[in-house]
Amino acid sequence: MKKIVTLLLITISTIASFAQDAIPVSDVAKKFRFGLKAAPSVCWLKPDDTRFERGKTVMKFGYGLITEFRINDIASFLTGLEVTYAGGGLNYTDSVYRSLNGKDYLSDPATAFLIKKREYKLQYINVPLSLKMKTKEIGLMAYYGQFGFDLGVRAKARATDTGYLNFTNNKSTLSSIAKVEAKQDVGLFRVALNIGLGVEYGLVGSTVLVAGVNYSNGFTNTLKKNSPDLRSGTNAAITQKATSNFISLTVGVIF
Repeated sequence: MKKIVTLLLITISTIASFAQDAIPVSDVAKKFRFGLKAAPSVCWLKPDDTRFERGKTVMKFGYGLITEFRINDIASFLTGLEVTYAGGGLNYTDSVYRSLNGKDYLSDPATAFLIKKREYKLQYINVPLSLKMKTKEIGLMAYYGQFGFDLGVRAKARATDTGYLNFTNNKSTLSSIAKVEAKQDVGLFRVALNIGLGVEYGLVGSTVLVAGVNYSNGFTNTLKKNSPDLRSGTNAAITQKATSNFISLTVGVIF
């Protein structure tokens, strides 16, 4: 948390320093821009626990509104509102169980599902806060870099569990259970560092086509510290920690 606060303060200080050379308020047409974007991404979960190994990398998709407040000729403050899909897989190297139908699987092992793999499907409402630095136009093109943060609130969380049902039966085979409600196992907030590079291409008037690549590196624990849903062989809640990360390709139009 101290690192997050420090980075936020540095970003705010940088924005303030550029604001000293801000353009006149009367130049409203050039000071504010908005647009729409789509962002296909490659997502994964990075575990920080010996009980887990990194599992499946997944393809997701996001979209949202871009709002850009110009500070001076080269710097802008970038924010907006986005729907971001994330997730990824975890492989369990230890014995982790999920109770089926809310029953006590210690007294009735037939109601236990021994999980070997879990793939999380997550949705966040995200507000990006970043500083965008752009070159002067070279013909119809301009290049930019950005640095900032993603502040997300969990909207949906589901999982697909792969493992053994009724594992006391030696003939049990590997099976999957899809659309498992996983909100009880996923944290409410996501804070991440977001850095990116891209290009703007002039279309008509002030309208530009934007394309870029962004890396979002999660700071906060994606999972609940103590799972209310996943249990060890002693029926105690397991401790768990993993961060959500993704690389996205941003394609959009800014007016």
